[in-house]
Amino acid sequence: MKSTISDLHLGRILNPTPDGDFQEFSKGALALSSDGKILECGPADVLKAQSEGAQIHDHGDALVVPGFIDTHVHLAQVFARGHVAGDLLKWLENAIYPAEENFADLGHAEAATQAFIRDRIRNGITTSAVFLSSHPEAAQRCFEGLAASGLRSVAGLVNMEHGAPASLCLERHETMRATEELAGRWHQHDKGRIRYAITPRFALTCSKELLNDLGKMRSEDPSLFVHTHISENTQECAEVASAFPEASHYLAVYGDAGLIGKRCILAHGIHMTDQELDILSSTRTGVAHCPTSNLFLKSGAFPWSRYVEHNVAFGLGSDVGAGPSMNPFNVMRDAYMVQPQDFLSPKELLWRATLGGAQALGMEPEIGSFDAGKEGDFVIIDPQAHPVISENHGSSQSAESLLSSLVFLGDDRCISGTYVRGQKLG
Repeated sequence: MKSTISDLHLGRILNPTPDGDFQEFSKGALALSSDGKILECGPADVLKAQSEGAQIHDHGDALVVPGFIDTHVHLAQVFARGHVAGDLLKWLENAIYPAEENFADLGHAEAATQAFIRDRIRNGITTSAVFLSSHPEAAQRCFEGLAASGLRSVAGLVNMEHGAPASLCLERHETMRATEELAGRWHQHDKGRIRYAITPRFALTCSKELLNDLGKMRSEDPSLFVHTHISENTQECAEVASAFPEASHYLAVYGDAGLIGKRCILAHGIHMTDQELDILSSTRTGVAHCPTSNLFLKSGAFPWSRYVEHNVAFGLGSDVGAGPSMNPFNVMRDAYMVQPQDFLSPKELLWRATLGGAQALGMEPEIGSFDAGKEGDFVIIDPQAHPVISENHGSSQSAESLLSSLVFLGDDRCISGTYVRGQKLG
């Protein structure tokens, strides 16, 4: 029996397709069931005729697109944005670790969580892969806030034994115990809106034994996610090679421990060999490209074309706090700017921020496009709310031209509604 349409959202529909393009309905509609699932998207006149009794939400000429997906962000750094302190390892030592030490104060953790939630909703980010804190009690408070917010989150306690201030490190058995408790409490919460990610900070803060323990946990429950960093900085890569001499390359440090595969997301991946890219592709391991952060820390240029050629799934990440902005348009713009030769199309950038991000997280059966049966996560984008876009461009322009304006000029003023499971947040 076909489900009854409960809500119908009218506007300019852009629906990402698996081939990297978009299906467009200039006068379109998105039909949702009462439980917030997508029933169909298509021409407004056709779906309105099938929607007797449905609540109609008319967004005029605004765009209706799948919710933005941030594949890598640090909640514990939300108050540490814009702190210049050198390259990656110097920045961690001088700016970030001191900021994260504040999460020993649960009041600070709660305030940061609420600020993070406000920024997510204001910027149209419906799904986030989130590094929390290495403090178990603070991580619990963060999970409570994310669960109450209505946002979709893949999050985890940060596992780190050494290589950072003692106040941020937990002994191997202690961090494993806290990880197992938090995963048991939060993984698959609210029918999967909240998922747990095993979160070793990166290889230099973990022993081989801890990585193996985390890999064993993942093998016992493959539905768990994995979220960590890789090959962001050349000095980092050299130190990892020295710390793990038995590993054939950086990716093997995680692969040997069982920490790669579908639902594993590795942030950055700038300095990867062809062999590593082939392994990422064959194992369906995802990568978070964080261009704003890469520019800020001068880490190097993400090899976009090589990733495409090797068929590696990758999405876009804000990487707050190295990335100073949570706004997806800023991240898309910087993804364009950081490429030394490639002229990336606005559609390709938007695709990476939606369905591409879902594929990188291994969540494309659930989110990222408007296919029937997926979760009703979407954002309403009103270009006319931005004074420069409004003055320079009319609403009747082509989708490509409109997206170009949004990518290079847009900000949170253009976001007029953020929805998860059909419910407006904020």
